[in-house]
Amino acid sequence: MNDHRATELSSEQYYQFTVRAQTRVGWGATARVLVLTTANRASPAAPPRPNVARSYYTVQQKEDGGTWQTLPERVDPFATSYTVDGLKPYTAYQFRIRATNDIGPSRYSNATETVRTLPAVLYE
Repeated sequence: MNDHRATELSSEQYYQFTVRAQTRVGWGATARVLVLTTANRASPAAPPRPNVARSYYTVQQKEDGGTWQTLPERVDPFATSYTVDGLKPYTAYQFRIRATNDIGPSRYSNATETVRTLPAVLYE
């Protein structure tokens, strides 16, 4: 088995990789994959811990310079992560949250850095 590593790739660029295997029987079919490199690969920092009791979090998302849209689900106040479903392929998004308790809602957090979803997967 041979391992190969692609190095010195530019960020935010598409690269197509192909591979074929040869056995005693002959060459196998070519497998192709399209990869988008990204610049920000670090895990995000945890949001600051609020110092008041909270009942739930509200999450908002904004798509490609659009307006903030509130997601319908209330997020458990003890959740440490949240998955947003239904995002469009190769689309830029920002997110922000706010906490709500029996007194009312907080202000929204600062928005996340813009993140882009991966392109749709094309199978050949």
